[in-house]
Amino acid sequence: MLAGYGFAEVVGRHGPFLSTRVRAGLGVWGPNIVYPPHRHRAEETYIVVAGAAEFTLGEDARAPASKRIAGDVVHVPSMTTHGFRTRDDPVLILYLWQGSDLWETSRFG
Repeated sequence: MLAGYGFAEVVGRHGPFLSTRVRAGLGVWGPNIVYPPHRHRAEETYIVVAGAAEFTLGEDARAPASKRIAGDVVHVPSMTTHGFRTRDDPVLILYLWQGSDLWETSRFG
């Protein structure tokens, strides 16, 4: 958590439950963290477990962010630029990857 966030893969190549078709885990981001816009070929679904974050989807960096709170789901289609930021509180997110190359490195920027 040196950068204010961390992940624990539960299902996938590095988790206790091995899979080549799905990748899933938990991520925690501390207060006032920007998880920068990025994209990848795999579809991604975020489920906000606790806290809140402001998500952006799409290429337009000026588009308003959408605040998501515990219980909300954010689906990100393949190759869609997405990112989020936390404010005063941390956020806990369950993430799910499927389709395409699950081991691809995200393209930031």
